[in-house]
Amino acid sequence: MPPEVHYLSFTTGRDYIERELRYTMADEIVDAALDGIEVVDLSPEYFQLSSIPREWYMGTTSTIKDLGNAGNRDGVLSELGEYLTDNAAGNLVVMDAVTDLVGASGGDVEWADVAMLVRGLAKAVHSWGGLLLALVNTDTIDDRQYGQLMDGSGGTLQFNWESGGSKRARTMVVREFRGVLSQLEAENIVRFETEIHDGGLDISDVRKIR
Repeated sequence: MPPEVHYLSFTTGRDYIERELRYTMADEIVDAALDGIEVVDLSPEYFQLSSIPREWYMGTTSTIKDLGNAGNRDGVLSELGEYLTDNAAGNLVVMDAVTDLVGASGGDVEWADVAMLVRGLAKAVHSWGGLLLALVNTDTIDDRQYGQLMDGSGGTLQFNWESGGSKRARTMVVREFRGVLSQLEAENIVRFETEIHDGGLDISDVRKIR
């Protein structure tokens, strides 16, 4: 296990993430996991230049003091960079989700910025000696953009839903993984079946009959 685990969210806070975890896993597992996870809420920087009312993402109404503090408008990318520089070395970081950055900060973040960010992170993580997992919502980008993200990263795990009977199955495909993909291809492992339950996440190369 890495010394520290950091979960970065651009749109939600710790309470929301904890609630989502408790929907699928046992409370004792969630409690133990959250004790070792630093959840970072970047929604103030993400929403600050948008038309969204401040109390929607801060949970409180604006005060005179808040208006004064609002002068710090470095943006979500600057805040993200500073946090990673200070905390990512040797640790595990989960970024939820990199596709949220498209159009962030009142439209100041363009797709080219997101693609370049992923390439820069891949280089930085190598020197940091850590591991960064960047979540991607493929429904919000096209195939070309998805290809750019895969090309700029060290590996890509794609999760899908498949139906083959009365129930759906969640599957995982290793689209790219340096040093691992060739071995999977040699063993003819194309697709893994995954399941989230009270005990956590199970990954198996044996397909169940449903």
